[in-house]
Amino acid sequence: MITRPVRIAVLLAGSLLAGLAVPASSQEGVNRADGSAKKDGEAIAKYLQMSRELVDFGRANRSPAALVVAAQLRAQAPLHPIERQPKTEGGATGATDDSAILTVASILAEAKAMSRNDPTIAALADDVVATQPKGRLAGPGYNVNVVPARGTDTYSNVGFAGGRYAEVYAEGSGRTDLDLFVYDQNGNLICSDTDASDVVYCGWTPRWNGSFTVKVINRGQHANKYALITN
Repeated sequence: MITRPVRIAVLLAGSLLAGLAVPASSQEGVNRADGSAKKDGEAIAKYLQMSRELVDFGRANRSPAALVVAAQLRAQAPLHPIERQPKTEGGATGATDDSAILTVASILAEAKAMSRNDPTIAALADDVVATQPKGRLAGPGYNVNVVPARGTDTYSNVGFAGGRYAEVYAEGSGRTDLDLFVYDQNGNLICSDTDASDVVYCGWTPRWNGSFTVKVINRGQHANKYALITN
């Protein structure tokens, strides 16, 4: 027999869950909360974008120390690979890009090579490796793909939770201009980044749990290998 206190607790729990759920009738319009503009302090933007900028600076100025700092920043945003295959449309058939995607290990290897294995740089690089988080931690997921020249990669059914800040970040190999567009399940444009680089970012807060469509468009005349990262 279910006692009265238990029945009350069950009813209260049901009421709380009902209050948290967004009715299907409310899942219309734009799935973006008001005032959900890009947040400067988010992990992807803060660490990965700064890391890429330092890599570009280090290469341009032949500064292995800048590369070490870039690797250290990238190590602060541990990523895990996920299976995600886009639908590719347009572009040159069979186009490839053999460029390496930036990782902590690749940046440190480049720093050592640039310094001609200077002992100080090597020691700093080893410190970055030693202080990386151990084990596989939950964090942003990423996949790597090559979008052909003038092509479009479309990722469907990318899920984000309502009420939590959502982020999409794409980082190319530096060969062409990439643009980023995010649409909600109702076809509304949620966010876009169309600057003249291949580092693009979108951030917003969904109103409800929903599926989104992410498009990465290559505006250049060459294929571009990129990493797509989502939180």
